[in-house]
Amino acid sequence: MELVSFGQKSNCKYICIELFANKNDNKVETSFPYKDFIMLLKENSIEYSLSKDEGNFLCNNIYYEGMQYIKDHSLDIKMIFLHIPEIDTKYDFDKIAIIISILIAQFVFCLLCKPILFF
Repeated sequence: MELVSFGQKSNCKYICIELFANKNDNKVETSFPYKDFIMLLKENSIEYSLSKDEGNFLCNNIYYEGMQYIKDHSLDIKMIFLHIPEIDTKYDFDKIAIIISILIAQFVFCLLCKPILFF
């Protein structure tokens, strides 16, 4: 299962794919298959950046606590945090919404293809 979280980042001109979250010098790296997402972005000419600086406020806290919870409870969930430009930025939000919808549809399709175990 995959979990995609979003936040806005000031002075951000395009999607920033956050690779790490940090708390008290404890850095946690995402296990999300972000290279598949990058291919979708490239195929649709959407600019992006890979970020190793998640900031130090709310977005980072959500990301860190989420990934730490997943790790502590040995959950089969891969989490990613995407920073998007502020709403007043000249950015094609409709296009990225479609791409993210495609990404989510792919995750749902993969879930439907997996066998369901009943106990």
